[in-house]
Amino acid sequence: MQASSLYGWSWQDAKTALLEQNIDIKNAQRQVIIDEYSVKDSKSLFYPSISLRSGFERFLQENATLGYRGFVGPRLNWSVYEGGERSYSRDLAKYFLEETESKLHSNQLNKLKNLKEIFAKILYLKEYEQLAKDLHRRSEENLRYVHLRYKSGDEYLWAYLDMETTVKNDELRLVQIQRDQIQVMQQLEVLLGFLPVSNIHEIEDAGFIYDLDLREEDLLQWSPTNHPDYEISRTKVSQSEMQWKLSKSQARPRLSFRTDFLLFRTDEEPYIPFLYTGVNFSMPLFEVGRIRRGKEKRLIAIEQAQSSSEQMALTLKQKVLLEFEDYKIAKQELNVASLELESTIQRNKIFREQYQSGEIDFLRWNNDEKELQNKKIKVLQKKRDLAVENASLGNAMGEIQ
Repeated sequence: MQASSLYGWSWQDAKTALLEQNIDIKNAQRQVIIDEYSVKDSKSLFYPSISLRSGFERFLQENATLGYRGFVGPRLNWSVYEGGERSYSRDLAKYFLEETESKLHSNQLNKLKNLKEIFAKILYLKEYEQLAKDLHRRSEENLRYVHLRYKSGDEYLWAYLDMETTVKNDELRLVQIQRDQIQVMQQLEVLLGFLPVSNIHEIEDAGFIYDLDLREEDLLQWSPTNHPDYEISRTKVSQSEMQWKLSKSQARPRLSFRTDFLLFRTDEEPYIPFLYTGVNFSMPLFEVGRIRRGKEKRLIAIEQAQSSSEQMALTLKQKVLLEFEDYKIAKQELNVASLELESTIQRNKIFREQYQSGEIDFLRWNNDEKELQNKKIKVLQKKRDLAVENASLGNAMGEIQ
């Protein structure tokens, strides 16, 4: 998939690539197809089957000569009644298909969460790189200014060396950012199975939602019933109920119809037509309690599946509540970091003027410069953290935007 020349590679492009190319998702989709075939196989049991039979043999006759006989012809088998086993097997196959489809949705949901976390890191590192370059330019300007003051005798040598160290640290930060960009692009390649762009700068934030902007009342409308993990637990209940019905069908009679049309040929007769039609009936009378125990085991399995489903609903509710609290914390931390940055920017303007006029010393001004750097970086980090927490909350609620 190539990046758009106008907008770059967007969040929607990333989601499309993930759902189409991720190996785990593709394998889950293949399993859905396999289970669809299983459903079709279970339906085919309702229809009669036709097979071709043939045989040939030679044998020694009483007069010491070799004789032969052979036959060929079609056979039709049809299971007329089997205690409902075919219907239950068909329905069971459908429930297995539903479980596989829910597992696919769960897989997609988890992979989308991973993708959004990686995408948030990519956008963060892009912004961080630009910020780091701006900070480096600002440090170089400060270094030139402090150097002039040092040359004029208005500043100490240690102040100049300290500012030079700041510039070197800014350069080191850029190298570290490049390393982090390589790492996160590798993570993207592993998740997608290919690298969609040649460099990180081709990835854009178009369509990427940092904040779902959820409120308490949104949680009241949410239900775990639409979450794929809960759907999986419910299909297991249905499977257990159907397996119980299957075990009950084992005690019922079986009735089948069979017909054969054969052409016999021997060394004495050229062709002899033969038609056989019959009905078979069978019914278990005594199985040493096997069928009864089978039904009891299935009833216990139903109780287990129902308990697991109820536990899953509770677990999902608790997870959403905790993730929502983490989301509120992340959102508030970003708001606080933004306010702190604005306050530091306003203070830094005053400190810069005071340092230039000689009202404050280098140490106080330089500490404020470093704090300004840290506040700018912190805002980017909290913005990234909010996006990551939105991914976790969306995963818990069953939908990633």
